Amino acid sequence: MNLERYRNVWQQVFDLALGIVDFSVINTQNAILEIQQEIYKLEQRKKHLEKDASIRDEQKAKLVKKAKEAAIIDEELSLDDSFEMLESLVRDGPYVFASKYPLEQRSEKLLAELDSLKLQVAKLQRFKQSYEKYRDSLRLEADALKPVTYIEQQFSDRTSGEYRQFLSSLSEQLKAIRSELSNTRPFEYDVKHKIRELKSRIKEINDILSKTPQINYRSIPTANKLIAFGEISSEIKRLAPENVLANDINDAITEKGKELSELESKLSSVGDKRQLTIDTLNEYIQAYITIAKDALDEYGDYRAWFDYKNASLALRKNKAATTAKISSSSDHLYMHLCLFAGLHHFLLSIDSPFVPSYLIIDQPSRPYFSSSGNYKYDESRSALTNKDDWSKVKDIFRLWDSFFSYPLNNHP
Repeated sequence: MNLERYRNVWQQVFDLALGIVDFSVINTQNAILEIQQEIYKLEQRKKHLEKDASIRDEQKAKLVKKAKEAAIIDEELSLDDSFEMLESLVRDGPYVFASKYPLEQRSEKLLAELDSLKLQVAKLQRFKQSYEKYRDSLRLEADALKPVTYIEQQFSDRTSGEYRQFLSSLSEQLKAIRSELSNTRPFEYDVKHKIRELKSRIKEINDILSKTPQINYRSIPTANKLIAFGEISSEIKRLAPENVLANDINDAITEKGKELSELESKLSSVGDKRQLTIDTLNEYIQAYITIAKDALDEYGDYRAWFDYKNASLALRKNKAATTAKISSSSDHLYMHLCLFAGLHHFLLSIDSPFVPSYLIIDQPSRPYFSSSGNYKYDESRSALTNKDDWSKVKDIFRLWDSFFSYPLNNHP
């Protein structure tokens, strides 16, 4: 599981071995992955085309602005009509230039609106600043009155008459100030919201102004117009061609999405079958945990919980929502044995054709005895206790005796 190439195929191998899926389902899963990759590539291509189109539109707007300021085309034309006129002039030659000046320029309207918006923002920010200073002064007053609470708590029984009235007055003032500070007036939200709206509109107008021509009321010599037209013509020819594939890509994404939905609908039952299989596997493992109950000590009554994602076994208390943190090497050994006994028992019960019918367990006694030393089983059977290491090692083989009884009796 530490190697990516194994980790990536683990779930597919596990599902296949335990009969959760068959080869037709795996083929469908692979087809889904391929379509998902195709859709991703198409969407990336679409984003790239949209970015190119945005850059092209930006360049077109700048060229139109330059042409109108040079009096090559009329200012009143829309962006699309203006660029169409420029392309016509480039294609057919500069046979005609702008013939009239606007009575009212759009840029003048936008600049007037911009000044008005900036003035509104300045007024609102000034008001907001004044109100914040007012609240700061209230905080200072509240800080100055804080000792009143302490004095009332410690010396209330020692004050009377005018002193008590004076302290009560200060205490009421402190409560009023705290109440004022804890409340946020509706107009505070309105002011902040209005400032954001105005700033957003200012940014929008600045963007529009950057593409809006500002035309001087003066006669421009034809020679100057031709020079400007030559520059504009050269820039138009360098523009990236307009890509017409965007609609085709959208259609392809839609079509692939339909294919993906159809394939995913075929796999809708796999999740339920996987959960049922894991629950069944837990029952098989639990049977061996019950057999190894004494060897597992305090965890003998715990329930098996197979972690499908991490391919590992955990134990939890009955009806508990969390698993136990087990550190004992002896307990880990028995969990390991119960996991593989339950897993192979389940595989035998479904006659899985993908897992060989043998299992090698190497040195199961290691948690109890080191590799050195000379251990002799000289004690009598009655001298052994359930907690004795020798007894636990014998329990290992009793566990496997129980396991082998199933294949010997059911798979001759």
